[in-house]
Amino acid sequence: MENEGTSADREVLQRGSIRGLALSFGGQALRLLISAGQIIVLSRILPPELFGIFGMTWAFLVLLYNSKDFGLGAAVIQKPCASDEFLDSAFWLSLIGGLSLAALVAVLGTLLAWVYGEPLVAETCVKISPLFAAGGVVSFYQALMSRRMQFLRINVVTTIAQLVGTGGAIWLALEGRGIDALVFQVMGQEICCLVLQPFFCRWRPRSFRLRSEGLLAFGGNISFFRFVQNISSTFDHFSLGLFTNPAIVGMYNRAQTLLATPRRQLVLPLGQVVPNMLARLQGDMAAFTRACAHVMSLTNYIWFAFLALLVALPSQSLGFLLGGQWESAASMLRLLAIGEMARIPLMVLNMAETQLGRSAELRDFGLWSAPLTGLALMGGAWTGGALGMSLAYALVQALILALRVWRTGRETTLGFAFMWQALRGPLLLWALLIVEFCIGARLAQSETAFVQLLAAGAAGCLGTSLLLLAPSVRERVFGLFSYIRGAFRTSRCP
Repeated sequence: MENEGTSADREVLQRGSIRGLALSFGGQALRLLISAGQIIVLSRILPPELFGIFGMTWAFLVLLYNSKDFGLGAAVIQKPCASDEFLDSAFWLSLIGGLSLAALVAVLGTLLAWVYGEPLVAETCVKISPLFAAGGVVSFYQALMSRRMQFLRINVVTTIAQLVGTGGAIWLALEGRGIDALVFQVMGQEICCLVLQPFFCRWRPRSFRLRSEGLLAFGGNISFFRFVQNISSTFDHFSLGLFTNPAIVGMYNRAQTLLATPRRQLVLPLGQVVPNMLARLQGDMAAFTRACAHVMSLTNYIWFAFLALLVALPSQSLGFLLGGQWESAASMLRLLAIGEMARIPLMVLNMAETQLGRSAELRDFGLWSAPLTGLALMGGAWTGGALGMSLAYALVQALILALRVWRTGRETTLGFAFMWQALRGPLLLWALLIVEFCIGARLAQSETAFVQLLAAGAAGCLGTSLLLLAPSVRERVFGLFSYIRGAFRTSRCP
């Protein structure tokens, strides 16, 4: 008798997926407000030099951090049927990997301090090393809870952890412990998740096992791809640290953070729900492709609208959100915002190929795209400083997306036709909003930055309302939930 093939069980899975998406986006909206408050408060308390030193340090460490679970979390979600032995092995391998990375980070601090010529870098590495010890286990529990569709519990844990990290960082900043505040904003969240997740997940390893069962091969490919892929978002700080000074790196860091924080808050709910959905559509490529197109299109309607504001009014946005001392980063912000248009499409393609089991293809793509990205960013920093770096970032992101779609389209249905179908609406909205934001701001050009942003927002709302009347946009909105409801019909294992 099929335990999960009954209509009642399928209905539970359908309801769980839709409820999970709603809960994830709702919780992420709250966390976006918390993150925005943290950025605004810390940017007004701490000097650019501290952000520069932390950014230079984190630029290298984040390459290791994004591989902290060695791809085992993705393997837990992608595995059609996961036995108790499989989960036990994944847990212990994640723990051992995290502890190894923590030791490596503590040792690397001295080397990085010598490379940058900043002694504070070594101290930062030692203080942040516990983050890596906890990271592997946190990623494992996150994947397991996503697999079980425990989305409410995931959002409760992550929200509590973010409040702890943000509150602690602000308190430390007010106490004058600047670098400790920047360390705690990331480490405090991870440690809090490590404490809360086992209680909320209600899973414990049953025995000590280290059988790979394909874990190391699949996870290794995913981990390596993540490592080289993140060069584009970390090598910029590393290169600027070599060719400029901490103050310039700090300016660039705030502009980049203003973009990266809302992107992460937008993508994390998708990362909780969409991989699980796509994993269960592997056998129906037509439905798989349509689901990817709907996810990419709807996500980019939101993301491109935000990017349009930063492209049109970068100086006003920086002045209002972070304060006048950051307005000189406006040109950087505009170029970075253009480059960010490629990030979410690339992320959706990553999710799709991972759930199709194409980890080797992801690894191979990373092998040749990483040198291209690294050389472009280092060349931009060397020739043009932070502004040259921003221009190089925008160009290399567009090139990588084009090459990635070309390569993927040769072997799957996720090619240029798919990309055009998914992005034509968001691109139209982006162009329309830039024009309307500029018109609205010009009408209030003699007023403060806040009034200009309000006027631009009012003009942009008009354009958005007109676009939402289009039948194709409404079809995307309702179609996404339709595909989510049907995504689990082929499932045989939770």
